[in-house]
Amino acid sequence: IMQCAAFLVLRNVLDLANFLTFLPEWVDVLQSSYDTLRKQDRELVRALGRVSLNSSKKADEKAPTVDISPLSVHPATQLVRIFLNWQQFDAIEKLFQPYWSMLCYIFPENIGSFICDQVENDLAPLYMSACGDDQGVPWREQPSETIRANDGVPSQSDLLDVIVKRLEYTRESGCITQRPVLYCKICRILNATLRNNEPSEDCISFLRSFLLPGVSLFKCNPSLSQEIWRLMERFPYETRYSLYASWRGTGLERQALMTSKPLWLVQGEILAGKDARHALKRVSKDTINDACRAIGKVSHSHPLVVFSTILGQIESYDNLVHVMVEAMRFVTPMSLDVLGFCILSRLNGTAGGFNRNRLKDDGVNVSQWLQSLESFVGALYKMFPSLELAGIMAYLMERVSSGHVMELGVLRTLLKESGGWAFADYAPAASLSSTQLEGRAGSINLKRETMAFGVVPNFNKRASATVRHVLQKDDMGVALLILIAQIPHQIIFDTTSKPQKPVKLIGNLVDTCRVTSSILLDFLTDSANDLAGDENQGVQAITRFAKSVPTLASLCTEYHFDVATAWMLTRPLVRAATSSLDSDEVTLAASSGVLEAFRPTDLSRKSYAAMLPVSFWACLSEKLFETFYANSLYDIFCPEKVYRAEIDRLEKEEERLKRQQSSAATPRATPDVEENGAVAAERAKKTAGALTSDLETQKKHVAACRDVISSEIGDFFIADKNIKEAATLFFAHCVYPRCMQGPDDALYCARFVLLLHSLDVPGFSTMHLFDIMIVASSRCLFGLTEGEAANVSILLHEIWRTVSKWRYDEDAFKSELSGKTGSQMIETHGNGEKVEPVSHKKFTELYNRWHAAIGSTCLGCLQSKEYIHPRNALIVLTRIVEIYPTRPGLANKLLSGLQPMQDERYPFADLRASAQAYSTQLVKARDEGVWKEETSEAREARVAEEQAAAAARQRKAEEQMEQLKRDTQKITDEIGEKESWGRDRRAPARGPSRGQGQDDSWRSDPKTSNPGKERSDGHRESTGPSRGGGDAWPRDRAGVGSSPAVSRRDQGGDDSRRNLDGRWQKAPAADNGGRGAKRSRPPSPADPGEIQEEGSRNKRPRQDAGPDERGNNYRRRRRN
Repeated sequence: IMQCAAFLVLRNVLDLANFLTFLPEWVDVLQSSYDTLRKQDRELVRALGRVSLNSSKKADEKAPTVDISPLSVHPATQLVRIFLNWQQFDAIEKLFQPYWSMLCYIFPENIGSFICDQVENDLAPLYMSACGDDQGVPWREQPSETIRANDGVPSQSDLLDVIVKRLEYTRESGCITQRPVLYCKICRILNATLRNNEPSEDCISFLRSFLLPGVSLFKCNPSLSQEIWRLMERFPYETRYSLYASWRGTGLERQALMTSKPLWLVQGEILAGKDARHALKRVSKDTINDACRAIGKVSHSHPLVVFSTILGQIESYDNLVHVMVEAMRFVTPMSLDVLGFCILSRLNGTAGGFNRNRLKDDGVNVSQWLQSLESFVGALYKMFPSLELAGIMAYLMERVSSGHVMELGVLRTLLKESGGWAFADYAPAASLSSTQLEGRAGSINLKRETMAFGVVPNFNKRASATVRHVLQKDDMGVALLILIAQIPHQIIFDTTSKPQKPVKLIGNLVDTCRVTSSILLDFLTDSANDLAGDENQGVQAITRFAKSVPTLASLCTEYHFDVATAWMLTRPLVRAATSSLDSDEVTLAASSGVLEAFRPTDLSRKSYAAMLPVSFWACLSEKLFETFYANSLYDIFCPEKVYRAEIDRLEKEEERLKRQQSSAATPRATPDVEENGAVAAERAKKTAGALTSDLETQKKHVAACRDVISSEIGDFFIADKNIKEAATLFFAHCVYPRCMQGPDDALYCARFVLLLHSLDVPGFSTMHLFDIMIVASSRCLFGLTEGEAANVSILLHEIWRTVSKWRYDEDAFKSELSGKTGSQMIETHGNGEKVEPVSHKKFTELYNRWHAAIGSTCLGCLQSKEYIHPRNALIVLTRIVEIYPTRPGLANKLLSGLQPMQDERYPFADLRASAQAYSTQLVKARDEGVWKEETSEAREARVAEEQAAAAARQRKAEEQMEQLKRDTQKITDEIGEKESWGRDRRAPARGPSRGQGQDDSWRSDPKTSNPGKERSDGHRESTGPSRGGGDAWPRDRAGVGSSPAVSRRDQGGDDSRRNLDGRWQKAPAADNGGRGAKRSRPPSPADPGEIQEEGSRNKRPRQDAGPDERGNNYRRRRRN
């Protein structure tokens, strides 16, 4: 009957819509079956994540099935099947359109598969025109009449009209899981249509709703993941990340049950999560490759679940960072792109918890999850340079622009690890050694060797070029640099945060901004081509940076930068534009006109007037201002000693590696070891040659720069002006602001001041500048961050070393200071002031005043209750401990001031450790003669006092030892000797007591003892009277007699003895005349005399009972 009705409908004799009204109610049956089946499937999916504790429940118990027979035998369902079997889907598609999704869910193998076949049949001509013939794929011979093949590549509208509506019917049922070829064809045709066309909204919607989630249906199929990636990589990262966010939805795994996700997708996520956690649990050194392959297989179809699980583990356990980076070798490019999205989601809080605190509970240090994520990002992008980086950079820019800098560690790690610029990170500046500090004045090669102590890490040149390309694109790097340079003032003066930030946190954030901006600036302006992919990369780097950076005047007026920060951003461009001794690359860049805006000219110098007050220009010239800020440490100081030391070390390392390589050429040596040694030796040789060339180049450069400066010294200071006021203005507007920028700038300021003094610049008073510099730099410790305090310590160390030499070496004072312009100071005499040179006596008075100024400030900081004040004082004092203090009075006050900080009750543990370390260094410096003004009488008195104190401590220790011996003897007198402690306290007292008529003649005649007979186990069995009532000792232990001290010889020669709890243990061999070892029972404490007599043969005491416990047990038994 149904076939006849279908035939009539196709011949337009019967109206199908009217005919269905005469059939039993079908929609209600369909909806009821759909709801029941979906509810059961939901429960099954929900049960996947449960752990059953009911052991009686059978593991293979099957869930009850849903009866869909009423729906199957319904006439309407039979009619649908007839039309589908007759390939007449178009005739009924519109009429049954609201019900196709439910029909495919209930009958996936029939109706759902037919719709997939119909779509594949309709796509055949489009695929032929777009991709050509696909050999090996059976094509349908009768395509639908609704499609006509177009010439060439089909349009998006034609393609979407064919596939979108019909495939949406199968979305909830997941029927396409049996059609991987169809899925591949769809990806290829869409990719072909997007070659020359922009994606439409319908195309993106189809990707979001069907195509991208559909990849989860094909388990462990990397080829399909590659096909979808070829399509996805045509979209910008914003579109891709939006699609990934829709794929993830509002939750993963069990959390997705409350969303509109298809159940097959939720089920796959739960199973993928279980597989990923199972593989992570089994990651070890021996199984790392197998476990990583298992993780890669799961990530092909469910990358979101796998990477969310991995990132959650990494945030808790940072030792998984490098393991998981290695595991990424087994994933597809599609999965890597999803990983970048997952990292960004974890950073911004949209995954793994909202508004996660980026600080630890102390409110100061960065949280563990963020530190681990930073390390993972740096290692990941270093190993996979092709991974999308623009998304993270855009996120960091958005965070910085809104005033949040906690994620700057991500940028810092990317520049260090992926960019290969780890040597530029000087934080913490307080821990820089003198070699590292002077090494930063040299070339990049010298910085690499000194900052890493010779252990230079490998870096990926391709990754470095990729990071630089991303930062150069759309001026992103320059924008980040300007934002980071602006934000320190916002952090310091921010009053909107509730509660107020701790002072230590504010200081750490400011220091982080300065360190990150310094690394980023060096990375963007580097002109070396060793990290680049081509020979012109250096020119491109400085040129692109010049195109993006505003001019010096614009930075000061429009961007409201201070003078030091504005010069920091433009200094590389000014040096590149003015230098005539650099390589041809810089000259080529300068000649291109890009750097012309940064070349100092008379017109550009007029803009300097608006940067500083009028009083400054009344005493100092524009030439001094420009010379001071335009040059760097590389221009005025060449660390030749550091160069020579590193070259010698590398040459020795090369010789050692060659000897090791020649000695390792044995059958046991592996090719990998020989190759690594050869590579290391070649690197050492190459680096030593590069350092030699860099040394010669820098020596010539420094000599040329000094010649230029010496030729212009006559125009630095305005004649007939107050030299004290000129020194004050120079320090306030030049030296101090630049000193705060970093350790390189602090060392530069000190070297520049000493250079001006050595050149004998007219109008420059070194004494006035030292007076202002030392006093002001020490006083400012109360308002500096830790990084700024480290910079001040570097400045003071360089200046105080010169000052101390002039103070205690009169010949050096006469040769370096006397008779020069720098020795002049303004002195007040009566009614007027007079400029006079400073004598050595006057200089000694100045030295004492400067010495006291530093000491009083540091003592005040050490006594402060704030954290930052003693911290800054310790940073400065530790840096200058080898040259300061030199006067014993102040030094002893410092030692006294450190004592409260070394107490265990001091609240700051790190400051306590620093105080203890500085106290030790100060005492060592005193013993090495740094306290130069300590008299011989005071030194002898101090030594005598220390010797007396040491003798007193020795006497006290001896007295304590004697008292301990007396106490020990007292306890011994009470409980007996050590040999008597072996009594088995669990056994009752045996044998008669003294005074019961027992004969003691057995003591002198051991032959009267009954040895007994030997048992089968090798021990003796008693042949005497049995134990009973404690009246006699068993013969198997002591033979005939009543004394507990009697022992017998073991005829078997066994050298074991019974332990205190009745077990037998090995005993040391005894000298018994070759008659074998002796065994004795535990002595009874009832007879001390016998204990003393037989003590040498008693058993060892129990190890878990001390003398006090044994004495108490002894007294307790005596009372009983």
